[in-house]
Amino acid sequence: MEFEEIICPNCGSTISQEDLAKALKCSTCKANFYQQKYVGFLEYLMMNGFIQELDFFDKTVYGDEINHTSATEDELRDETNPNEFEV
Repeated sequence: MEFEEIICPNCGSTISQEDLAKALKCSTCKANFYQQKYVGFLEYLMMNGFIQELDFFDKTVYGDEINHTSATEDELRDETNPNEFEV
């Protein structure tokens, strides 16, 4: 199934799939889509196969969402002092 058009989230103009394959920028308003505010648009492009490779660990795009410690690591970190409980 081929989509007819992709609309720029910044200016509303039509972007061709070939232009997106070359660079993640709008040819009309020159907006760079490789920014955090366009995360939803980038994920839409990935889901529909318009772009093939996107680094989900790139701090430029996903900087606030990357958690370097897991929840279990936080739970396992024991910050209690055993000397406080010995009588």
